[in-house]
Amino acid sequence: MNIAGVKEYLSPSTDDEARQWKPGSSYVAGGTWLYSEQQMSGRITPGQAACTDAPGIDTIIDLMSLGWTPLQVVDAGLEIAATCRIRELLDFKSPSDWKASGLFRSCAEALSASFKIYNEATIGGNICMSLPAGAMISLVHALHAQYTIWPNDGEPYTIPSSEFHTGMLDNALNPGDILRSILLPDEWLKREAIMDLRSLTHVGRSAALVIATRDPSDGQVEFSVSASVTRPYQFAFPSLPTTAELKDVIEDGIPEEAYFDDQHGDVFYRREMTAYLAESLRTSLANGAG
Repeated sequence: MNIAGVKEYLSPSTDDEARQWKPGSSYVAGGTWLYSEQQMSGRITPGQAACTDAPGIDTIIDLMSLGWTPLQVVDAGLEIAATCRIRELLDFKSPSDWKASGLFRSCAEALSASFKIYNEATIGGNICMSLPAGAMISLVHALHAQYTIWPNDGEPYTIPSSEFHTGMLDNALNPGDILRSILLPDEWLKREAIMDLRSLTHVGRSAALVIATRDPSDGQVEFSVSASVTRPYQFAFPSLPTTAELKDVIEDGIPEEAYFDDQHGDVFYRREMTAYLAESLRTSLANGAG
């Protein structure tokens, strides 16, 4: 899709050059959303590794030219550059004790995207787009990711994924901010993890997605709900809950207005599928899955 108002396309070679944002600029890391549809005047949806509230795009700043290392195993866990392509995450060989790394492929496949999208779309772009069905959001949120943000004006800071995602197409980024990297903590990567989802069609957009993780050392269990709600929700238990306990916590913890209605599923369907998937995963954990 052509963006007729673009006058400049910048490929910065240094981090300092990349941070020359101005109103009308749009950071790009992959660009699979930016180029997929017409960009009208008015609010430009946050996405592609940054955010802008410009009245229209006239400058594109391509973060891919910076050459950030896509994936690094560090003492604290796995550091993922915002510019890491989904394909690179799929090809990553995880340490053997990172049991939850099986979610990488499960969540990528939840996107129902072609290999062309996997080869270009980035983890940061999917996160910053802040769509409820953003499967990379589901992945990193369930594993308690920490995001490093480069603000447009100020020093870099970290923010937990639970505070970053605030609603549909909305997040904690301000105009000109950059999502630099995502850290998946080692202790969460070592958890047992299972996932399930539902959509109205066999290969359609996810209408509900639930991930359950369990700490093998102490038995703590957590359920992470996404796709059916405007932002992810998490529910932690000291041990595997009963059917009634899980049902009550989800019903009390997710307000009615958090479920949304669109062509991929109405509120009733999303709410019922969320409850069904959570109970299904609970049963699987009770039977030794993970």
